Amino acid sequence: ELFKRFLDTLTQEDFINYPTSTDDLKDRLSRFHFKIGADKIFIGHGSDSVLSTVFNLFVTPGSKVLMPEAHFPMYDVYLQQNQGVKETLKYEIDEAGELRLNIEFDESILADVSLIVVGNPNSPVGDCLTFRQLAKLSSYGIPLVVDQAYGEFGKTSFGFDRLADDVIFVNTFSKAWGAAGCRIGYAIAKPEIVEKLNKLKPMFEVSEVSKKFAMFLLDNNLEVQQYVDEVAIEREILSKVIPFVYYGNWIHLHDGSPLIDPTWEIKTGARLPG
Repeated sequence: ELFKRFLDTLTQEDFINYPTSTDDLKDRLSRFHFKIGADKIFIGHGSDSVLSTVFNLFVTPGSKVLMPEAHFPMYDVYLQQNQGVKETLKYEIDEAGELRLNIEFDESILADVSLIVVGNPNSPVGDCLTFRQLAKLSSYGIPLVVDQAYGEFGKTSFGFDRLADDVIFVNTFSKAWGAAGCRIGYAIAKPEIVEKLNKLKPMFEVSEVSKKFAMFLLDNNLEVQQYVDEVAIEREILSKVIPFVYYGNWIHLHDGSPLIDPTWEIKTGARLPG
């Protein structure tokens, strides 16, 4: 029913004409994110395009990018395109047996680092950094990208203006919003960064149909929130029988996870469903 209502809003011109400005989408996003200025919003062709543009802006041949050792594979592609060098943050297993990103590192590794990138929640692990941890990563005077592709599913509801000026939050309509085919992503950053990103993007990157659907979803965001809540409930149920369920809409299994360790049922006394 919801999708049928959207289809009724489309016109022939949405398909035969070049897309119009994304200013109206920026205005909707500005209101959705508690009136963050539209001049702080950059729109791209999916969050992967947004991330690629950010790498193009900050990474130069020989400069380093600091990122978790487990990360979205496209980070490596963007790095190679700009002839950058990877520096990694390591994962450790804590006392509870959960994977945790270690952000306590020798600051000497930051020499020649031009960009720091973290997923929050981070794919493929699904762990979330706290506000305090993000604040620390943003305190070095190096642009920090917080990739929130799965942010609606995690504990990442931080105020965009509460971190340092060089923080760039990247979001997408592909995951919780259910519009992967529309290819719409966006970044929230200070206006000076957004202005530079806009100089690097193609002229017509987001179609009119995609833009209309994104605005339609924003106008019906309670439907999206209902879906996110349902995922969280089912994830909580699953966590009762499978340990180490994190904060995405997927389950990451590592050494010690029940489907990898055949003795898990014996050790815990629990049983897997089925």
